[in-house]
Amino acid sequence: FVAAFGIWEYLSKQQEKVRKLAVTKKVIVTAREIMSGVKITPEDITFKEILSSSVPSHTFKNPNKIIGRITKTNIAADSIVLESSLNDPGSRGGLAAVIPKGSRAITIRVNDVTGVGGFINPGDKVDVLSVIEAKEKGELLSRSILQNVFVIAVGEKIYTDDTLPEAAAPKGVNQITLSLNLFDAEKLALASQKGELRFVLRSFGDNEYVDDRGVETAEVYDYLALAD
Repeated sequence: FVAAFGIWEYLSKQQEKVRKLAVTKKVIVTAREIMSGVKITPEDITFKEILSSSVPSHTFKNPNKIIGRITKTNIAADSIVLESSLNDPGSRGGLAAVIPKGSRAITIRVNDVTGVGGFINPGDKVDVLSVIEAKEKGELLSRSILQNVFVIAVGEKIYTDDTLPEAAAPKGVNQITLSLNLFDAEKLALASQKGELRFVLRSFGDNEYVDDRGVETAEVYDYLALAD
């Protein structure tokens, strides 16, 4: 009797586990691939029964809470639509939707030289150098005016959470958009009018700030040596 009771109890527990695993939940998934910055339409979504144990948090049951919202990232077909993949209700999408709170987006024109040969991509970090003429000495001065700046867009390509690094930006891109606070944006705007700007690309994970005083012409060219 004891052995039979033990077997019955074990089988009951296994059946309960199977029952829980078999329970499904209806969630909203994408009916096709949806690109970032796109407004979701009724044709973009559908319902699907998924095992409850596989359903992440922050899913949707009501399509009215999704339709009309702008996607923050690319969403593959047949993927569960999550809150984290969408911009806030009422957001218009586009570049304004991905600018961090408290920051501003400012665009600077570049060429193949000033833009690191076209190797800057959305999501990269750069330093900004300004080359101007120092009035006191009549010499050129090169100085880092901004460091560890986030590149939010290159040309028309906007950064998203799933942006993958590329070997080089598309050819013909002649502008880079940076994400800055208001004061730094003002500094950059002024520097762009006073002299030449150069962008310096940082390696991934390098967020160190360097105390930089700049370099003058005399430090590059030894006038005494040239005179001799």
